[in-house]
Amino acid sequence: MAMVIAFLELVGIATLAITEPTLTILNRGAPFLASYRPRRLDFVVATAIISLGPAAVITGFEAIAAVGSRSASDILHAVALGFLTALFFNVIAKHLSTLRVRHQFVVIAVSTVALSALYWEVDWSRLALLALVPFGVVVVLRFLGSERIDKCVVRERALASAPEFANPARVVFIVFDELPLMSLLDGTGAIAPIFPNFSELSQTANWHRNTTTISAGTRKAVPAILTGCLPREGLLPTASDHPNTLFSLLRSKYRLNVHESLTQLAAQTSAKSFATGWTALSREALRLCVQYNSPLKRDDVFFGDRRLFKDSLAAGTQFIATLTASSEPVLDFLHILLPHRPWHYCGDGRDYGGGVIEGGGPHGYQSPAAVGSARQRHLLQVQAADRFLGSVVTRLREIDAYDDALIVVTADHGIAIQPGQPFRRATAENYEEVLWVPLFMKHPQQREGSTSDQPRLTVDILPIIAAQLEVNIPWDVDGVTPAQAPGDRSLVGTVTLTNEHVPSNSQPLFDRGLGFANVLDANVQPSTPRTPRDFYHLGEFRDLIGRKVAELTVTPHLEAKGEISANSGFDKVRSDTTFVPWAFVTGEIAGHGAADSVVIAINEVIVGSAALRSTGSTTARFQTVLDPDQFSNGHNQLQLFIVPDPANAASLLSVATMQHQARATSASRDTGVPSGFDSE
Repeated sequence: MAMVIAFLELVGIATLAITEPTLTILNRGAPFLASYRPRRLDFVVATAIISLGPAAVITGFEAIAAVGSRSASDILHAVALGFLTALFFNVIAKHLSTLRVRHQFVVIAVSTVALSALYWEVDWSRLALLALVPFGVVVVLRFLGSERIDKCVVRERALASAPEFANPARVVFIVFDELPLMSLLDGTGAIAPIFPNFSELSQTANWHRNTTTISAGTRKAVPAILTGCLPREGLLPTASDHPNTLFSLLRSKYRLNVHESLTQLAAQTSAKSFATGWTALSREALRLCVQYNSPLKRDDVFFGDRRLFKDSLAAGTQFIATLTASSEPVLDFLHILLPHRPWHYCGDGRDYGGGVIEGGGPHGYQSPAAVGSARQRHLLQVQAADRFLGSVVTRLREIDAYDDALIVVTADHGIAIQPGQPFRRATAENYEEVLWVPLFMKHPQQREGSTSDQPRLTVDILPIIAAQLEVNIPWDVDGVTPAQAPGDRSLVGTVTLTNEHVPSNSQPLFDRGLGFANVLDANVQPSTPRTPRDFYHLGEFRDLIGRKVAELTVTPHLEAKGEISANSGFDKVRSDTTFVPWAFVTGEIAGHGAADSVVIAINEVIVGSAALRSTGSTTARFQTVLDPDQFSNGHNQLQLFIVPDPANAASLLSVATMQHQARATSASRDTGVPSGFDSE
């Protein structure tokens, strides 16, 4: 009986320190739970683990201690109660004040000792903990009964009657993420040749070039694509809030091969790469609990399955493996988090491990050097997306499905990479990058492509698919087909409707004509001749790339000193691996004078350059991704140079350079996962 009472005491104080804050955060961030595809039982099991697990673990240790000494078990129990109570009070203190980390540790330590003594000496204090148990029950029941949590439960949704299809062709539907149309263009309005697979699709499919998204957040943009309806306030990206989708339209006739990432609009999924259900929920709850109570963390940051962001090509590879020949109609759907941040892929899909963009923040980049580094890494990841698209097309041809399929390729939204501009909030300065997205639609047996500049919205995609399959959509949609009058679309912007089905206020709109003209002027590959490795050669000294240092005029710089590092040392390079951490380099130069760029050589050959970001009166930092194929197996020697006269780039000043492996600190890592509950 004493052990049961001790267990309930732990449950009571854990309600304050762990259960209530963790469940509150989970409920507040319900949209992020969709990727876990939870069922009702998953929430029950996960909640039981959250509310009873800590107490059960501590009670187990107390039982073990009791075998040797009852007093040791009692002391352990008092310390555990004191520690959990101290965590509760420290959380209050750190949110109401600006306590430094070391001071918080002191508060926790002192409070633990004092409160442990209180629980040991004063019997009524434990009665107060028992009184918290009913509160814990209320917290759990409130969470399990929450409307937001109920909407996250996976449910089967079927239309009232099965629709009839006159032309049930196979549908292959790929939604890229964070891919602006501007990141694909060559300055003439065509797809740049560095993206051969997007380019081929633009020439063999119907390219709706003037297509804009209606939301810069995935959890609104993807449902809008799949329902044909503008986003409404308060809706979660789940089937409960979106019962009418492409999936429900096709499920009576089609086999569904669905790979969602951040939404849960289909009742079933073919994606098996990552954990789902109660195990995933419990793991995320543990991370949130540690983060909430830790003195090292202050904010409630993004949560969800981060592996979806960190290894998006793995999800793409699994999708390709599920593309099989079929005699029945099939919907192959993939929402892939590519080229979404974190940027860590080379153009050929090799992984350099990522790293923070120095000079940036969670909402934008502040310096030209940061913008240059971000744009290079983004474009390399777009190149990886193009390579993935080519792999999908190759697979469809292998199973003899390409010609007969309706293929749709688009993106949910773009991203702005400009100094001082937010990544995803559309402004007058960045709306072209945020709103315009690619949209290619290849019809069955289509051989020649066409380009249309008629105003399109991403909510038009579902009606166009339905028109091609010759099936009626049994619900009202906001999108239209090319044969229907779209109404006035001279203005563009992100739109969310209120419960009264009217656009909410404070949503700025922008001129479509002006924005589209700016989009068509975009040129990601301005240099000539154009090569597949151009994104490694960005910068003003591109003409030096490939030249041997011995061919140039080099004079030692008498004052400048520099250092260069990577995620891995430069002396253990291997060419037979897909992980190339040495390709992403960062460094610092002191005494560089008025120079605003640095030139980098590997083994006596110029391979790249990077802009300098001033960090002091005489110091500056730089970062760039170097072509991994320029490294030799084993040891490599890197050198830094300054070009004193840009008009005479062949004359260089060499910088005394130290090279080493970067420390694995929070400053050198890039979690790559957007922070904040509204980031997606």
